[in-house]
Amino acid sequence: MCAKRLVFNPLDPQYLADPYPTLAALRESDPVHRWLLGRWTTARYPTSSRLGDWLFTRHEHVEALLKDRRLGKWKPRLDLQRETSVEPVVRSQTLWMGLRDPPYHTPFKKLFAQYLGLSRIRTLVPLIEQLAATLIDEYRPQGGMDLIADFADQLASRVLAALIGVDAERWRELVRLAERPMQLFDGTPLAGAARAEANADLQTLNAHLRALGKGVAGAGREGEAGLLQALRAIPSPDPAAADDEVFEAQLVLLIYAGHGTMRDLIGNTLLCLHREPETLAAVRADPTLAGDAVEETLRYESPACVDQRTVHEAFDLAGITLQEGQTISLSISSANRDRRVFGANADEFHLERPARAASLAFGGGIHYCSGWALGKVQAEAALRVVLERLPALQLPSLAQPDWRPSIALRGLNSLPARW
Repeated sequence: MCAKRLVFNPLDPQYLADPYPTLAALRESDPVHRWLLGRWTTARYPTSSRLGDWLFTRHEHVEALLKDRRLGKWKPRLDLQRETSVEPVVRSQTLWMGLRDPPYHTPFKKLFAQYLGLSRIRTLVPLIEQLAATLIDEYRPQGGMDLIADFADQLASRVLAALIGVDAERWRELVRLAERPMQLFDGTPLAGAARAEANADLQTLNAHLRALGKGVAGAGREGEAGLLQALRAIPSPDPAAADDEVFEAQLVLLIYAGHGTMRDLIGNTLLCLHREPETLAAVRADPTLAGDAVEETLRYESPACVDQRTVHEAFDLAGITLQEGQTISLSISSANRDRRVFGANADEFHLERPARAASLAFGGGIHYCSGWALGKVQAEAALRVVLERLPALQLPSLAQPDWRPSIALRGLNSLPARW
């Protein structure tokens, strides 16, 4: 009698609530799983792969493929001069530096390495702590708050606004406009009017971003240019896309990756800690352990749960042939729970984890996340402030967290708190 084939449905409510049993089963019995990404996402890519997709779940495979130069970023390489009917959300993503290979990717990678490096981000710690304390103190008299909407989301927005030099309220409005397009970027199924509204919001957002860019273009400054001005000064690496369009796309990417994942990391860290009372008590007693808590969250409940690559050169791996043009999916969530690397207790949350450096939360190779320092430093500072200012904090929804439906990112819709 044939064994029942495992079914991978990343939008199934049971999977969203707890994907790890399914991923563990795939890792052990079907580590290179055949599936169709197009079945679960409503994005319309005119030149998407017709060869089907593979999902890799073991750490050894995911790590190797993240670094393999025979693969490129997964977004289909549209001919923007010919594909005039591509919807705005897809066209924007096609221009994101994070979804393109060199040479397009190179000038943006260098710029973000300069402005988002660890030494520079560490200088923001006092500001991050001040912003976090202000948000907490605003809600302390009320006896409760939503740690996602009222804290993590607000903090991520204000920190990013300060980093790029934009008024916080203006940036907040831009983030609000990005909410529906972000659902499509996440792979959330949208159709009909909802899809049209998401694309319309992105066009409105792009118009605001274009105005923002015109305000900084050529605005002379003494010394080093700010991030926004430096980004605006980079000419389009794609002859089929205007400078303004490429500038807008990178700012949309900043909202998606620099805002959304920061919010998710803060929320996920608070959730993980409060599920482990002894570990929470240890971090409260010794705030220097906050960094370890963030690092373990990045492994245990990473905001980035899957990455994609496109095969540029055919080769064999794990008993299969990866064909040129084929799309493969790499499960970060699964790789970071692989017992072959992280030990028998890989499905447990522990501050002392000898193999933690093997975590793939920020990807690998030339596409290693440019914002890794911002993520770690901001989440660590936020955690210290929350635990210091809310000693009686309780999370009543620990048993049934409200996870956001998403293929690419793992984060909470809400996290009610009281004290």
